Amino acid sequence: MQNDHWNLARILSKAARPELAPAYQRFLDERNQFSDFARVSYNELLKSIGRTKESALVPSLIDLTRCEQLIIGGDAPFLKKCFKAIRTLGDSSHLALLRDTFDVSSESRADVKKAFDETVARLEKKPPR
Repeated sequence: MQNDHWNLARILSKAARPELAPAYQRFLDERNQFSDFARVSYNELLKSIGRTKESALVPSLIDLTRCEQLIIGGDAPFLKKCFKAIRTLGDSSHLALLRDTFDVSSESRADVKKAFDETVARLEKKPPR
């Protein structure tokens, strides 16, 4: 199963386009056990998800930020990629969910706080679609 996840992530990453947004959604929704291997697959997917131009993926991306807590020692680059994807695909209608899901006040890493703040600032400027 892990190889299937990795292969799907690589295929989606190479062929990213709006028509594949449902496949991205399915991939994001099937994370029963978040593992280090799954993180590698998600990192691959996050590289290209912006090319789908699908704002419906944003709630799943916001939820994905919670998985970072499962990584021992955390993974700031993973979170920053999530925030970049949220900035790219999201709009102001996603702000409340982002703020409810990610508690920036308890975040100690300056680079993650900065990425969160940049995401909030960008989303505040984008009207709901």
